[in-house]
Amino acid sequence: MFSERPLGDFVELQRGQSYKSALLGLPGPVLLGLGTINRNGGFRGQNLKTYGGESVGRTLLGPGDLYVSLKDVTHAADLLGAVARVPASVESGRLTQDTIRLDIDDSVVDRNFLYWALQAPRYRAYCRARGTGTTNLDLSRDDFLTFTVSLPSRAQQHAVAEVLGAFDDKIAANSATASTAWDLARAEFARIVVSSTEPGILGELLRLEYGKSLPAPAREAGEVRVVGSGGVVGRHSVAIVNQSGVVVGRKGTAGAVHWIDGPHWPIDTTFFARPVSPGVSQQYAYFLLSSLKLDQLNSDSAVPGLNRAEAEAIKMLIPREEARASFTASAAPLIELASQMARESSALAKLRDTLLPELMSGRLRVKDAEKKTEEVM
Repeated sequence: MFSERPLGDFVELQRGQSYKSALLGLPGPVLLGLGTINRNGGFRGQNLKTYGGESVGRTLLGPGDLYVSLKDVTHAADLLGAVARVPASVESGRLTQDTIRLDIDDSVVDRNFLYWALQAPRYRAYCRARGTGTTNLDLSRDDFLTFTVSLPSRAQQHAVAEVLGAFDDKIAANSATASTAWDLARAEFARIVVSSTEPGILGELLRLEYGKSLPAPAREAGEVRVVGSGGVVGRHSVAIVNQSGVVVGRKGTAGAVHWIDGPHWPIDTTFFARPVSPGVSQQYAYFLLSSLKLDQLNSDSAVPGLNRAEAEAIKMLIPREEARASFTASAAPLIELASQMARESSALAKLRDTLLPELMSGRLRVKDAEKKTEEVM
């Protein structure tokens, strides 16, 4: 049996405070601004910064606490109403003027269940429909607190949160495994760089080939990744590159280097790497290009961007062919492991997002969801 309750029955809002940028990076709590919330919800742990200034109690959060953005600086509304949960790795966090803590009556609702309820499509659609503003979007406190949540029994709430949380735990474990694999490959690359003895230029090892604009329709359904200067931007049915490889931003995010798992289509704002020397693999090309700070060569004369001739003329000391081949033998299985973890996590996230609205509505029983979870874990 479900009961419909507005958030205002069991949630109060506590807004954060502004901060002094000069005190960023000093010892103190992690600053929890808009940049720490993923689009459509969830904690974003990249580029976290601590804050050494004043942090009064009402602005502080600990592991498990929830906070929300009631604004979005774009009209996509992906951040409007998006909720994040402080992870165990963040011992103490501090709100900014743009984020708001949810003070929850735990006698009414399991906070982990509430976290998932505020990830569900019904809630996200509700926030988008109520955004106001011309330049930026805002969601009023009243509109947020008026949203109704379907609450089953406390035992059922806990069970639903456990099922959905298991997906996030596995995705986090996969991410840690992938990160370790990349670190090991990076360390192996650093080892062979030390042994570099032969002077040369980048163009002797690989060429930067121009990406191509997509034929119409520009975004067909398919399994081939479409890659722009900032990374993957969509899917297509046809590939330019038929295996995993390296894409470099040419315009836009110029000089950004991306490892792309599987067949892909680099668009016309990018280059893709084509090795031309023995022992130069795509894996070697990725770490080599990543080490060159290509983003500093933003010097194309027509439109600011990465100039191919200038990049290929970069001088360097080059490891011998046998050292490059040895690196690939060590690094290739590590990068494949990282890619496998990413593929598995993507599949898990899709299944979790499919189960989420079904569990929240009661259309799917927890036991049935647990069976589906066991099949993929």
